[in-house]
Amino acid sequence: MNIEVEKYYDRNTSRFLKYDHYETYGIHREVWGNGVATAEDAFNFVNSLILDVIKKHQPESIIDLGCGVGGSLFYLAQSYSKACYYGITISSAQVEISKKIYKRLNLKSDCLISKGDFQNLDRDIPLMDLAYSVEAFVHATDSHAFFREISNKMNKNGFLIICDDFLTDNLPADSSEKKLIEFFRKGWVLSSLMSTKSAEDIASKYGYKLIENIDLTPNLKLRRSRDILISLYVIFLKPFMEFSLYIKALVGGDALQKCLMKELVQYRFLVFQKI
Repeated sequence: MNIEVEKYYDRNTSRFLKYDHYETYGIHREVWGNGVATAEDAFNFVNSLILDVIKKHQPESIIDLGCGVGGSLFYLAQSYSKACYYGITISSAQVEISKKIYKRLNLKSDCLISKGDFQNLDRDIPLMDLAYSVEAFVHATDSHAFFREISNKMNKNGFLIICDDFLTDNLPADSSEKKLIEFFRKGWVLSSLMSTKSAEDIASKYGYKLIENIDLTPNLKLRRSRDILISLYVIFLKPFMEFSLYIKALVGGDALQKCLMKELVQYRFLVFQKI
């Protein structure tokens, strides 16, 4: 378990939830895909893609690997109540917030969210039919352990969905682009930022086959007014990164925006099946 990631989310989650979540309880980004008309729809777009997979295959047990405060998990439980839901987060603060949200929503499905490490899942967690991770895989300190652990906890023919940032094949052209990637890594505390090909190769070692790979980058809104304002502040904030986890988050987010625009990074939705 990465203590730095734990502190990052313990200290920043309440701040993240103040912005743009539209009562979705999501702390991931907006995706303006087909059929999206509102910001709330955009926040739930990735959730809706996961729901499509769930409705098609009708799993009985589902786990969210890096569930935050349960935004995606609760969305799915409201739309598909036939499954038991489990959520794992590294943050104690997120567990406490999720319990309050779950009680308030009064859901029909069982939703158990607990603190833990998705690279070392609790023995009490049963075999899963479907697992997903939204903007959390990149925090894995050991990508091999990530795939190995969920493979050990998944039924044959089960599905693993990862929606996250992945490096493209465009190698940094100069030192400034290399610095952007490093500011992204450092600011958002990323240990497993890699290409989709690397992820596919590692996943295959643990019995997974990549069956779907969707590039969601064109559906992101980059350089919004707020992003431009943050970018101006970041110029002065970078020297203070080591003194504040929130400043780290701002610097990392600004670097990500620039990496996406320069096509150094892409935001992708991957579906693996255990064979």
